[in-house]
Amino acid sequence: MSYKNSCKIFGSNFVLVWKQLAFLCISAVLCVGLSYLLAMPTIKLLGDEGWLDRVRNIFESVYTSPSSLNSAFKEVILNLMQILSNNFGAYFLVF
Repeated sequence: MSYKNSCKIFGSNFVLVWKQLAFLCISAVLCVGLSYLLAMPTIKLLGDEGWLDRVRNIFESVYTSPSSLNSAFKEVILNLMQILSNNFGAYFLVF
């Protein structure tokens, strides 16, 4: 009896479920698209400055020399802050 009732409820609410699923998918695509557009200048800047290569080297150093991982991570974070502070006026709004 419970299976029959479940099938009836699923069938009667089928259109509402698909409308909500479509709304959530469209909202997710819009959010990801806008985030991508806003983040691309910063990602391009970090790639041009060589920061992404340094992050890649950190992942390689996990297996080759894990003892230097801490200092490499600190260096990458400091380099990120330096790159962003040097290029703040060019990539972000200045009031």
